[in-house]
Amino acid sequence: MEIWDRVKKTDLKYTKEGGKETNFLTSINGLYCAMRATEVFGICGIGWGWDILEERYDQGVLHKHENGDYHAVTHTIKIKLWFVIGEKRGEIPHFGHTPYIMRSTFGAYMDNEAPKKSLTDAIKKCLSMIGVGADIHLGQMDDQSYKASLVLEAKQERESKKAEKMSELSAEIRKIMMDSGVTYNACKNIAVLKKTHSDLLLKVRQLYEKAGENPEKSIESLVLMFNQQQTKIGENK
Repeated sequence: MEIWDRVKKTDLKYTKEGGKETNFLTSINGLYCAMRATEVFGICGIGWGWDILEERYDQGVLHKHENGDYHAVTHTIKIKLWFVIGEKRGEIPHFGHTPYIMRSTFGAYMDNEAPKKSLTDAIKKCLSMIGVGADIHLGQMDDQSYKASLVLEAKQERESKKAEKMSELSAEIRKIMMDSGVTYNACKNIAVLKKTHSDLLLKVRQLYEKAGENPEKSIESLVLMFNQQQTKIGENK
């Protein structure tokens, strides 16, 4: 259950509420499922992947229409998804289905994207067997309190990452400012001093912009040190 518990929760921003045609089921983004598999097994094609075992078009019910009768057709694909854990290789077979020729107001409608959709469907079904999107498949998304808890968790994670990033930016700014005196003193001519000063101003402004803070005090400090070193260089000529 270690892998199952790791991937069972679904990020709501990668889901979509279904309509009547899907009985209001929540659908999950296929690439998101692939990302979750990559987090566990590594890069697709090396740590995990799939082999196509079978592909066919299944003829369905006959529809009569004034523009011509036609059979509904479903595209079906069977794959074997494989993954590697340590020295062991696992395999999961499953099917994917997509309407290829279907009914519309004007008669037969053909979906040329059907093979791609069927493959995505099959991959998602295989990955659901190891827990990817388990909260959707187990019906937990029907519970509004569960969805609310996911929203809260996502918000807390974003805030935590933001705070961590802010801490990193602040530490980088402090280091630049602490080292700036030595940096300016190492400049022995005006040309080098001006280039160093310009680079420091740009770097500090960029860091403050990322942090969403006002760089005014740090800029004033850098300008003061620049002027002091400029004066010193002039006196030594």
